[in-house]
Amino acid sequence: MRWIEDSKKAETRYAQINTAVAAQRGRRQTNALSIDEQHTRSTMFFIPDELDYLAGQRLGRLATVQPDGTLQVSPVGFSYNSDTMTIDIGGYRMAASRKFRNVVDNGRVAFVVDDIASVTPWRVRCVEIRGRAEAVGAGDDTSSPADGAIIRIHPERIISFGIDQPDQEPHELVPNSRDVT
Repeated sequence: MRWIEDSKKAETRYAQINTAVAAQRGRRQTNALSIDEQHTRSTMFFIPDELDYLAGQRLGRLATVQPDGTLQVSPVGFSYNSDTMTIDIGGYRMAASRKFRNVVDNGRVAFVVDDIASVTPWRVRCVEIRGRAEAVGAGDDTSSPADGAIIRIHPERIISFGIDQPDQEPHELVPNSRDVT
């Protein structure tokens, strides 16, 4: 029964988030945003616990689709870009990488950051971001290791687990799944 009650609370909470997202998208953007508007804008897709979790992690896994339909998964470094509300992925010779070319070809990605917070009790945490990506800053010179190119992920669906329920029994955790487009 408790699981059902927690599920209903979670559904209500995320319905409120989705309503706020829809309202924010309908609002006309101005150059001079108040502090509250800046905070709302930067956390519109992610809940604060997810942003805190992502800020404390260094490595994620990026899945892209190759032209023949084969999936490619690569470990990557990342950062959250609060100005664009995206996940930015950079790296060594990024513009010359297969993952970068995959994004140029089709733009569909999934990105996962996870860890094991505890083994006793077993506690896994993760944030999965599905969406579209863009290849940014690909210059003509891809021979330089620091080519400045990045993959920018625009979230469309976010799924997190074990992030905002640290005191919950492991088998009673409820995934936080929501569309953010």
